[in-house]
Amino acid sequence: MGNTNSSCLSFIKKYKRMDDYNDINDTTQVWVELHTKKNIYWLDDKWLVKIFKYLDQHDRIVVESVCKRWRELSKNQAWEHEKVAVIMKPPSLNMSRIQELLYTRNILLRCGPHLKKLSITSICDSRILKIVNENCLNLDELSLGLMAYNANDCRGVFSNMKKLRVLEIRNLYEIPDNLFEEIQDISETAATIAFHRGDKEADITDYNLIINFSSPIFEKFNLLCSLTIEDYIVNLNFMKVISKKHNIKILKLINCKFENRYCIELILQLKNLKYLNLMKVSDVDDDFLKSLSNQCQNLVSLCFSYCSNITDQGIVKLSKLNNLYYLDIKMQRGSMLIGDNSIQKFINLKYLDCSGNCAITNYSIEKILLNSPDIENLNVSYTSITFELISSAANLTRKRLNNIKLYILVSFISQSVEDILKEPKYKSPFLVVTKLNHNNQINF
Repeated sequence: MGNTNSSCLSFIKKYKRMDDYNDINDTTQVWVELHTKKNIYWLDDKWLVKIFKYLDQHDRIVVESVCKRWRELSKNQAWEHEKVAVIMKPPSLNMSRIQELLYTRNILLRCGPHLKKLSITSICDSRILKIVNENCLNLDELSLGLMAYNANDCRGVFSNMKKLRVLEIRNLYEIPDNLFEEIQDISETAATIAFHRGDKEADITDYNLIINFSSPIFEKFNLLCSLTIEDYIVNLNFMKVISKKHNIKILKLINCKFENRYCIELILQLKNLKYLNLMKVSDVDDDFLKSLSNQCQNLVSLCFSYCSNITDQGIVKLSKLNNLYYLDIKMQRGSMLIGDNSIQKFINLKYLDCSGNCAITNYSIEKILLNSPDIENLNVSYTSITFELISSAANLTRKRLNNIKLYILVSFISQSVEDILKEPKYKSPFLVVTKLNHNNQINF
C-alpha cells in the first residue's frame, strides 16, 4: 500500500495545478494533510476527480490501473467535463496501427458522449469512424485527419451525428466513393464543410486524385454557409449546385482546377459571399475580378495569392468593394503584374499582403497607410519599398488614437539598415517591423 500511495502522491505533485483553486475551499489544509499523512486515500471522491481532470488523456487512462476506486472514478466521472478533444499519437509512445486504434477507442468510450468538438489527427485509419459514430452522438464539430480511408469503414459513418454542424476531412488523397454519399446524413445540420487532399507532393493533374463531386451530394445542404475544397479538380455539375446555395458566405477553392471556364463564373451567383479564397487558381484573371467587383459587393476578404493571370487592370476594380478589409495578392518573387497604379486606390484595409510584387513602391504603400488608419498587418517583403517607408509608417502610427499596432513584414533589412532604424524618427509605440526569415515562415 505504501508504494501505491507514494505513486499516487507523485501523480498529484506532477499534475495538480497549484494556481487554480476557484472551487476548492481551504486548499492549504488539503495539502498540509497530504504531506503530513502521506496517504492519498484521505481525499474523498470529489477531490480525486478534480485532480484526475487535470491529467492528459493518456495518463487519465493509466490511473485506472492503480486501484478499483480510481478506476471507477476516472472512468465514470473524470471525463464528464470533456467537451473538446484533440486525439493524436502520444510522442513518447511507439504504437502500431492496431494499438493506435485501441488507444483512440479507449478515449472515445470515456469522453465520447460528452464531446462537442473532436479532432483526430495523424492517427488510426477509417476503422475508428464506427466508434466515433456510436459514441460521439452530441458532436457539433468533427475534424478527421486519418492515415487511410477504406470504403467498408465508411458505411453509415455519420448516421448518428444528428447535431453535426462542422465537418473537416483531411488527407483525402485516396477517396472511397461512398464516403461522400454518407455525408448526406448530415445535410440537415451541416453549415461548414472542408475537404483537404493533404498529399502536397502529388500532381493535381493526376486524375486518380479527382474527387467525384457529383451534383446530388450537396443539393440537400440548405444550411451550408462555409465550403473549403483544397487541391482537387472540380466539375461543372458540382459548381452548378454550389452556385444555388445563397447562404454561402465563405468559399475557399484553394489550388483547385476547374473542369471548364464556366465553373469559376458560377461563383459570381453567390451574392452573399463575404470571404473568398482562390489561391493558386489559374482561371482567375482580370475579367473575373471585374465581374466579381460588380456582382459580389458584400465581400470583405479576398485571397488571390499566386494567381498568375491577374494584373493592375483587374486589381484596381476590387478597390470599388466598399467593405473590403483583407486583401492577399502575394506573388512569386520578381512579379511585375501588380504595382502602384492599383494598390494606391484601396482604402480602409486592415490586412494587406502584396509580397513578391516588385512593381510596388513606397508611393502606393504610403497611400495605403494614409487611407487605412486601422490597418494592422502589412506584408511588403520582396517589393520595391525602402526603409524610408518605415519612417512614414512611424510618423503616421504615432498619431494613432485607436491604440492599434501596425505590424510590417519586410525583407530588405541588413545590419546597416538595422542601425539606421534605431534612430528616433523610425520609432513608434504602435509600429512593429519584422524581417522575413530565410524559410519564409513568418505569418501575421
